[in-house]
Amino acid sequence: MPLLGLIGFLWILGIALIWPVLPFQALAFGATPLLVTLLFAIDTAVVVLASPLIGRISDRVGRRPVMAAALIVGAVGLLYMATAESLLGLFLARALGGLSLAAMPVLQAALSDITTDERRIVGLSTYSGVYSAAFVFGPLATWQALELFDATLPWIALLAGAVTFLACGLLLASGDARRPAPAGMATEPAGAEPATADPAATGKAGGIWRGLMIASYLVPLSAIVLAGFAHSGWDAIFAVWAEQSLSWGGAEVAVGYAVAGSCAALTQFLLAPRLCRWLGELSAARLSLLAGALGLLLLALGLGAWSSFAALGLIGAAIATVNSCLLTQLSKAVPAEHQGGALGLASSALSLAWLVGPLAAGLAFDAERPGLPFALGAAACLAGAVILTTLTARRPVPLDVALRER
Repeated sequence: MPLLGLIGFLWILGIALIWPVLPFQALAFGATPLLVTLLFAIDTAVVVLASPLIGRISDRVGRRPVMAAALIVGAVGLLYMATAESLLGLFLARALGGLSLAAMPVLQAALSDITTDERRIVGLSTYSGVYSAAFVFGPLATWQALELFDATLPWIALLAGAVTFLACGLLLASGDARRPAPAGMATEPAGAEPATADPAATGKAGGIWRGLMIASYLVPLSAIVLAGFAHSGWDAIFAVWAEQSLSWGGAEVAVGYAVAGSCAALTQFLLAPRLCRWLGELSAARLSLLAGALGLLLLALGLGAWSSFAALGLIGAAIATVNSCLLTQLSKAVPAEHQGGALGLASSALSLAWLVGPLAAGLAFDAERPGLPFALGAAACLAGAVILTTLTARRPVPLDVALRER
């Protein structure tokens, strides 16, 4: 798990390094605030289409080759971004990055493969934690590059590409996380052949996907989508909003992202597994959604710099916990040999929210209501908390059992 965590950290760090400066580079190329949000959404559109397929491929051929190919594509996209001389070039580079991001559920599946059901939250909160930590170190490194060296996007993109190639090198030098262990237990040797799948889960009608349509899986998946809508909306518009409302530049925005990421990382490594053990995944996710709504409302009020920093920390911790808790709930219910495909489907649904969220935020911001994007996000979090209350009185039926009962 530590090596997979390090690879995931470097993978995401490549994205986090360019995050604070990308909006300003797009504005320098003549982008409007709406086009900035579209730039943040283009890679997500690719993830929506590609993630389920890539996840299923990893179930067949193994996690390692799929992740290695994705890391190479991501590094190439970052290097292309370093040479972009127009807004179109930035969009093409982000599209290549989307192909890399579409394989992130494969890393989640690899962590699920090596954890038992009881420790599944530890594996997925580790992923969420390294994701958040990357958005601490990445923006801080960018901030230092801006302050000390007056770096530009091309130089930062070159650094991000090098970091992504390093992650690929570590992966290729490691052992092969090829197949999940049977029945959710991490006891199968790394190179073993796939276990025979339950016929009920692999029938000609696509049983694994039919099973995910039962209410006990649609409900947590819906909450994940709503949390993603809320998070993506503020994330995409925050730099433009901060520039206009708080007179912040790239350095201040980078610090803001670092605050959100540090709170998210600390929560995932120290608190999220304990919350799930004490309250259960669904109750912990509901509590986190309420906290996220509070943070977004603070941003909507626009009370000042310190209030914004507090709101960012609360939002980062809350949304990260929602994702790790609810993905754990879904992963535990899916047969071991279908982790990649099922988590890829969840990633596609979440990415669809990350596609719609920036569009909604950009349109709301263009309506000259600066706090409206954050108010919409708060409403989405509250809706997710309400939806999760429908599952508090009963435990979801395991997917393979549900399929056999059909």
